[in-house]
Amino acid sequence: MHPIPVITDPFDTADQAIIAAFGKAHGLRLTREQVEAIAPLSPSRVIHSHRLRQAARDAHRVLVTVRADESGLWRHLDHQQPLLLRLPRSPDRVQPSILAIPIAWDQAQGTIEYMDGHAIIHSLPASDFFARRAPLQQAALGLLKPSEIPQINPSHDHWLLLADYWFQRGSFRRARSIYRRLLAASGQPDAEAWIGLGNILVRQRRYAAAIPAFQAALELDPEHPRALNNLAYAMWHANGDLNRALQLAQRSIQIEPDNPLYLETIGGIYLKQGDPVQAAAYLEAATARAENHPPEIQIAILDQLIRAWRAADRPDLARQNVDYRQKAFPHSPLPREFR
Repeated sequence: MHPIPVITDPFDTADQAIIAAFGKAHGLRLTREQVEAIAPLSPSRVIHSHRLRQAARDAHRVLVTVRADESGLWRHLDHQQPLLLRLPRSPDRVQPSILAIPIAWDQAQGTIEYMDGHAIIHSLPASDFFARRAPLQQAALGLLKPSEIPQINPSHDHWLLLADYWFQRGSFRRARSIYRRLLAASGQPDAEAWIGLGNILVRQRRYAAAIPAFQAALELDPEHPRALNNLAYAMWHANGDLNRALQLAQRSIQIEPDNPLYLETIGGIYLKQGDPVQAAAYLEAATARAENHPPEIQIAILDQLIRAWRAADRPDLARQNVDYRQKAFPHSPLPREFR
């Protein structure tokens, strides 16, 4: 009998309750603060998957995106691996969109049972279930131990998620091994694997060595925004051609204008070129757009913004951002240069 996830703790919304139950079913005990950050109270009912991914990584799990089609759903149910999915509203719009956990599939009867955030189990004809899932077949989320991924006939994307997991945990040797495996096994070269290899070198502060990896990614995909930005970032820190780096970074924000990391790169390059006012403009924009990103990213951007205002001889604005940083992130010590 497949264990049915349990909803016990009270939450403000059904989405929060089902996320907590999904985590608990995988041995991931999310705190109330984590659940509320993943599914904040919002009319749009947005789910911040990056926060769920961070919580999963802290619990030695990998958040994977899987197909909830006929074969994918059956495989995960058969392996007792609960999925979290958003079931779109019914075609007649009577039933709203909900977060749900599929718990059983009676193929003889042709029905699928799923649980919602109120702990109510619903039964839906399989044909209706998959008809409603058709536009979002890639939207189901699963939680796996790193050792389980090679056992599920992993796709290329699963391998990338596993490599990124090891990278974020600081196990660069394991991450590098997977990225190289993807480059060797792929029928065609892989831009994401090249970016992963370059990111490892950046994390090790081997900026000059990272440049060829990002260049290789751009040769495969000249408009890949992350490759453009990361190459600009590596050139900036390797004391390369700053004008060329700025051109690359500006191309990245033309593709993704609201990405705070790309805006931060442009701000950092302008600061290094001796234009702190222009740098501060981009870093202010990056700060405003980083609200839903992890604290370490927000802190890094704020620190660059403080440096820019100091270099622009605006100690009042620098102090204002120092005060905000201390209030927003009280457990993160200030760099010595700001004290």
